[in-house]
Amino acid sequence: MIFRSRVLCAIIATTTLMIFSTPADARSPNSVCITMGEMAKSIMDGRQVGLTRSDILSTPALQNSPPSVRAIMQSLVRTFVTEAFKIERYTDPADQQIAAEEFRVRAESACTESGLGD
Repeated sequence: MIFRSRVLCAIIATTTLMIFSTPADARSPNSVCITMGEMAKSIMDGRQVGLTRSDILSTPALQNSPPSVRAIMQSLVRTFVTEAFKIERYTDPADQQIAAEEFRVRAESACTESGLGD
């Protein structure tokens, strides 16, 4: 379980850096939404393997992110966690992968529809 938490932490940290450290004019139009979709997927992956809400919400990547983005990232992760825990936890690895991929697609689509990726 600790390994999975560390992997999730690394993914969230990488996502934070990708979204907020790359100048807006250097990003491709969809990169923010693709990155947010990957973050959502990693959260659902954690949900599917049995991480708790507090495991995900207390990742050091969130606590150690730059102050200028910490509140935004915490809010985003909280939203993804809330939505992830509305979805059933599956025992079959194939079903877990499907749930995570569908969650990624939903998050990416919602981001794109919001205009955030423009």
